[in-house]
Amino acid sequence: SSARVAEASIVGTFDDSHRSTITDLTDLAGFGQVGLGIGEHLAATAGLRVGRSEYDSVTELPPSPRVADGENSLTPRVALSYLADDGNLFYLTVAKGFRSGGTYAPVLGCGFDPLPYASDSLWSYEAGAKTFLLQGRLNLDTSVFHIFWDNDQPPPGYDCVPNNYRPISSSVSDGFNLAARVFPSDRIRLGLAVGYLDAHYS
Repeated sequence: SSARVAEASIVGTFDDSHRSTITDLTDLAGFGQVGLGIGEHLAATAGLRVGRSEYDSVTELPPSPRVADGENSLTPRVALSYLADDGNLFYLTVAKGFRSGGTYAPVLGCGFDPLPYASDSLWSYEAGAKTFLLQGRLNLDTSVFHIFWDNDQPPPGYDCVPNNYRPISSSVSDGFNLAARVFPSDRIRLGLAVGYLDAHYS
């Protein structure tokens, strides 16, 4: 996929003109997954996404500075599931996420070069269960998760990045989800979903 992003910013020119930064983004990726049954009750899946992300940013007015870079990414996913019986399934999933770097538009008083920022990534861990009770009249989906987001490298020219753009080094999200469905009769279904999330900078 390819995308073009335009960012407008006022910079320190004598005529107080607006300069626009055009960014070409290109992302090419492939994903594959394999599954393996281990006995009658246990199954494992493993997947891998391989990607190449590139960006090319240029400020349109002279001297038209250009900033370009690219990065390869490997993001795996591994899952285990245990089918205890026809009404109870338990699972565990570990996966990595990735976001490519890019550029900020030039900022007032900081020159005309687009300011690059680094890529960031996260690891997600989830465990859950899908359960049928009361002869299938009650269905419960429960899960707990932990997500760690890492963005340790501030961009070059960090002091010139606006406050609302400045990256946080890392954060953690913990929580759970619970969904319950009750079937009192063949024509009536009742549902309740509850979620909790605690996200904070670490």
